[in-house]
Amino acid sequence: MTATKKTDIDKALDNLRAARARLAEAAIGDDNTSEDLARKVNQVAAYEAQVAVTVTVENVRNHGETNEVVASVLFDMLANGADDTWSGRVNDVRRAYFDALRAAAQRVVRGF
Repeated sequence: MTATKKTDIDKALDNLRAARARLAEAAIGDDNTSEDLARKVNQVAAYEAQVAVTVTVENVRNHGETNEVVASVLFDMLANGADDTWSGRVNDVRRAYFDALRAAAQRVVRGF
């Protein structure tokens, strides 16, 4: 059996799975505060954003598109934003997702 190299998508999914597992473990533990749980929920959202960017970039590139098109697609993702103004900024999970989405997209664009 030959070892295969992990793709960026595999790595992003591994990070997401690990974050979800940490959240599940914390949810059933007796010694976790609501702040601990909130932090772990936000970590899951951050890894979901990383997966979204990684998959999107690979899909766009697989269609033969240029870096400019990749950047445009990522910008469209960012432009959607957290859309939490209705809530008075209590939608922190959605905001954490978009903060991480923005950071992941910036790393991709800086690599061009």
